[in-house]
Amino acid sequence: MKKKFFTDRRIESIIRFWAAGAVYFFIGWGTQIGSNSYLDFIFYLGVAMAVFEMFVVNPVIRLMLNVRTTGQYMDVPILKKVLYRLGYVFKTVVIMLVVSAIYNIINQIATLVLSLPEKTTVIPGEPILFGIFYLVVYRLLEGFLNNIKYKMKDVNENDK
Repeated sequence: MKKKFFTDRRIESIIRFWAAGAVYFFIGWGTQIGSNSYLDFIFYLGVAMAVFEMFVVNPVIRLMLNVRTTGQYMDVPILKKVLYRLGYVFKTVVIMLVVSAIYNIINQIATLVLSLPEKTTVIPGEPILFGIFYLVVYRLLEGFLNNIKYKMKDVNENDK
């Protein structure tokens, strides 16, 4: 039997990539939000991405694809929902910090290798590359967090 190329996991990745690029296109290019400082820009972009993922991307993925979800949303107490949402915003802001660090490192290395002036931006922020970087960092962070949860669950079961 032939395996299909577009598995649910790959479709989820495509949706997350598109969402990250779209948010960057509308927030990063379309507004002057965060024009005062670099950290403001990262924070507002992270909050916008978190809101878009929580209320649009994650429900679409959960209802459309057969992927692992966090469980039933309606059966969860309100405090747990609030903590989940705050944690999700924090996670996306951290992802934005890492993605911006990737851009900075690439630009610094390129300016050194190509002997360009110090303030030259070789690779500016743009939606497609941003979406790729976001997806890579998102997957790495999710894998890291899931590994920690698995190890903690394994330790708790061994203690009993």
